[in-house]
Amino acid sequence: MTETKQTEALFSVWVGGAEINNYYLPREAAERVAKAWKDYGYEDATIRQEAEKLECPNHEGNFDCTPFCRLCEGEQEYTKTKKGN
Repeated sequence: MTETKQTEALFSVWVGGAEINNYYLPREAAERVAKAWKDYGYEDATIRQEAEKLECPNHEGNFDCTPFCRLCEGEQEYTKTKKGN
């Protein structure tokens, strides 16, 4: 089995103790959103890494994935959250 490679870190934007985005964002997008909230006067706007997009290890670098793959469902990569799922 091939080593799983990280392809992209994903982030959430937090303002006043609440997560304000509906889905995880790449770092650049999360930083833009946090800056916009800071521009509105919310100085506690921060970003936090929540997940990683990883290459599916079931295909060992091949691009022959099918929708029946339990891990990536044919997308060649999957999202692993910091909570472990």
